[in-house]
Amino acid sequence: MRKTLARLFRFYVDLPLVVAFLLLVVIFRRALFDELLMPLAEHLSKAAQNSVAETLILGVISNVITALLLAAIALAFFRLLMRSRLSGDYKAFQIEGDQEIPYGTAKILFSPLALDRGGIPVKLRLDHDDLHLEGQGHIVNNSILIGHYIETGKPERRRCGSFFYRLDGTGDTWHGHFLYVSPDTAETITGVGKWSRI
Repeated sequence: MRKTLARLFRFYVDLPLVVAFLLLVVIFRRALFDELLMPLAEHLSKAAQNSVAETLILGVISNVITALLLAAIALAFFRLLMRSRLSGDYKAFQIEGDQEIPYGTAKILFSPLALDRGGIPVKLRLDHDDLHLEGQGHIVNNSILIGHYIETGKPERRRCGSFFYRLDGTGDTWHGHFLYVSPDTAETITGVGKWSRI
């Protein structure tokens, strides 16, 4: 249970999302609460004092509204649970032939409030000695990870690239190809990599 709860907090919230959410709350608060919910609550409380039939009808309506709210909360929870299962800490490997060369640790963080259109937005970080790469991507169909990255630890080295990884059948390893610009020769190089869950 503790591990499941810890998984739910592997997310990020970016500033545009927070601003958009607060703007929606400010714009629709008055319309939703003052003009819709409060008059409805007053009307229901007055109607409940009249007869047994009206009281029963109001009870059924309130139960239906409660069931819909609980269903929405459950749906949001299960969406977050699936996103949290795909995120976390991984050991990164560069594959050359049959050799798996350790290449630091990688972290995937998901966006909890973003819609699933075009995939689940994620932020990524890979640390290898003094090399710190940060990227953005999408998890498509809960099995494909695509995105791009740039070096933030020492940007003058000009490391940047993109990647296309696929989740294996165990659900613990991302495996695929990456493309990067060599900081030494400025040529585009393709490689094979693997991220295994720690």
